[in-house]
Amino acid sequence: MEAYGSPTGVDDDCSEAFYEDVEAEQGDGESSSGPLGQWWDVRREDEAARKLPRLSVMFPL
Repeated sequence: MEAYGSPTGVDDDCSEAFYEDVEAEQGDGESSSGPLGQWWDVRREDEAARKLPRLSVMFPL
């Protein structure tokens, strides 16, 4: 709570303001809570090398 209160200027007990801001950032809660972005097949070497080049070199399939 201190890390939130310092940059926002909210004093003392900022827990209510913190959770209100978190909810505002997350939206109305009706959207999926799953991962964001595009789906891709991590088992395909060409896609893995394009999306995660350094890891693909370290851990080849």
